[in-house]
Formats: sequence, C-alpha cells, structure tokens
Amino acid sequence: MDFHLNSLLNLPNTTVFTCYKEVGFTVLYLQLINEGINCPNCQNYTDIIHQTSETLIRDLSIFGAGVYLKVPRRKFYCNNCQKYPTEQLSWVENKQRFTQRYQEYIYERVKESSCEQVSRMEDLSADQVQRIFNRSPVLAIAHELKEELRHIYQSNLTVKGGLRAIKKWLISARIVLEYAANTLENHLPEIADYFISRTTSSVTEGINTRIKLILRQSYGFKSFNLMREKLLACLLK
Repeated sequence: MDFHLNSLLNLPNTTVFTCYKEVGFTVLYLQLINEGINCPNCQNYTDIIHQTSETLIRDLSIFGAGVYLKVPRRKFYCNNCQKYPTEQLSWVENKQRFTQRYQEYIYERVKESSCEQVSRMEDLSADQVQRIFNRSPVLAIAHELKEELRHIYQSNLTVKGGLRAIKKWLISARIVLEYAANTLENHLPEIADYFISRTTSSVTEGINTRIKLILRQSYGFKSFNLMREKLLACLLK
C-alpha cells in the first residue's frame, strides 16, 4: 500500500497494491477494499466472489505521465436470488476503458481545441475521443454549436454580417449553452468588433489554460519558486 499514491489517486474503496513505470506512462495495480456488495437484484449483501478478471482503465495523468489502472472486476454469487451480479464501481462506468473524470477531462480539452488535437496530445485515436462525445447527446450538440461559432469567426464577414450570424447562432445555442449564450449577448457589440481587425486574446487565454493544466497535473508545489521554475520550463521549451 502506498499512501502517497492513494492520496493522489483519490478513488473510493481502492488502494494501490503496486505499480511499474514505462516510458511515458505508469500502470497502477489496484485492490478493492470492500469485501462484498449489495446485490443489485435483491439488495442482499454477499461477499462470495464467483470470479475476478482484470481490466486496464485510462485515468488522469500524474506528473505529466499517462496513467493506467489495473482494476479487478469482480463477479459475485448471491445466495438469496442465486444470481451472479458484477460489482459496479462509482468512478468508472460498466464496459468503459476510461474513468469518468478522465472522460470529463477529455471533454473539457476538446472544448478548448479539437478532437484531432486532443487525440494527438493524449495518445488516443480520433474515434476514441469522438465516442466520448457521442455517448452524451447534449455534449455532442454543444460541440457542434462550438464548431459553428468557430466557423463564424473564421468567415470573411463584416461587423454587421458577424452580428447577424452570431444572433442567429444564439437562437440555437441558448437551449444547450444558456450561460455562454447570455454572456455573448451581453457583450455582443464588443465581440463583433473582432471582425474589424480580427485580433483576439486567444494567445493569452491559451497560456492561462496551459498554466492551469500544468498546475493540475503537478498536484501542488512546496514553494512559489518551484512552481515558477516548472511553469517556465514547460512554457519556454
């Protein structure tokens, strides 16, 4: 048991049994702390394990390296209803190869870039990234709306043409992206001024996003100087 790894992993009812490192990624072998489950069919408690198999699950990176979890998937036998329920884990959906938090992370990354860019950075196929979106119709619609807005900004429009296009986009966007739509509408004249000279704060926002990502993956620093050195090393390379 590694208490440091357990605190970094922060998954309920799990402990890190052992781990090994390869170039670019780490594999953590997990053990499940709970001895049994409540049968989902009859709610009877059972700790009779029928069989155990191992599944490799992708999780959030730690210290910049990819992380895979070797997870025991246990099937129990219930004396009460005589069925064989499979244990459900709260942090990974059944038959999925990614933790829920990793899927949420991928979604947030795609919102800031694209499926192709995220697939390259995370060493995933474009189809895998796309399937994460397709599993949620709302997320897929939000992504399509984002791409439509990107197309408006990339089009050769005047200020008046840009205003008309964005107002038309807001009609659909308000259903799914209400907060973002309200923000755009409140600042629409200023936003439409982009079409005058086509300059944005995207570089500054990109740097801020990368800083947040570096801080998240580093899980904190002991001092400001260490944080500063890490940020400079990552941003200036």
